[in-house]
Amino acid sequence: MRQRILATCVLPFLFGGLGAPDASAADLDTILDRNHEAHGGDAYRRIDSARVELLIAESTYEVRGTYLGTREGLMRMDIYAGPNRVYAEGISAECAWSWSLNALSGEQGGCVDETKAAALKHSIELPGLFYPLKDVRDRGAEIELIGSVGTASGPEWQLRLTLEDGFTQDYFIDQASYQVTRTRDFRAVEPTADGNEVLIETRFESPVWIERVLRFERQVNVNVNTGEELGTTTVLALEFNPEVSVDSFERVRRPGIPRVSNEDRTNP
Repeated sequence: MRQRILATCVLPFLFGGLGAPDASAADLDTILDRNHEAHGGDAYRRIDSARVELLIAESTYEVRGTYLGTREGLMRMDIYAGPNRVYAEGISAECAWSWSLNALSGEQGGCVDETKAAALKHSIELPGLFYPLKDVRDRGAEIELIGSVGTASGPEWQLRLTLEDGFTQDYFIDQASYQVTRTRDFRAVEPTADGNEVLIETRFESPVWIERVLRFERQVNVNVNTGEELGTTTVLALEFNPEVSVDSFERVRRPGIPRVSNEDRTNP
């Protein structure tokens, strides 16, 4: 299995649609305001913690994942091959960490370096589970309007978000619906090989309303340079504000795959 920062798989399941009277005249503040309302607005502020069950599929494997995170900055991702947990990473009260199960040497892992710790923090800081684009800017990130781009389905706004640690990601927003349709950023496709980064586009599909916040149930990652589909991530279940404790994010803990329902998937 590719040892990438797997927590990033959970980030982009968000954003919704709202019409605009004159998209061509919109400035950055207008775009962010309309996007904010389009996918739930202040409903995000009620989310203090989240648990997501995922199906992660690539060309050579398919695994299940469970993500648990809090607005306060704690998170973990556990990866299962069948019934067995084979990989995990997270941020506990002590440090950012990783864990893996090696068939020959057994369990391995411990606290990770600052680079990987920063990548894990992105699953909380980037627009996604806890913050929409506007709130991310209010928390200190920079967002600039690159301009308007044409697509087969219509014109989109291209915005560039830069976090305080320098990580950048482009967001494409439909000018009619103010829905984020896709993102782009540079990532290593196969970190265990040469570590070379390529431009990856993440496309969002299957929108659903969950507790008055609009999410996407499926994302598709594509290599922009080659057009190759790299893999898909599907949300099997999502729960807002599950009960969690500081111990839930320790490396030694081995949580089972949660069984949660989404019976509240209704339009607001």
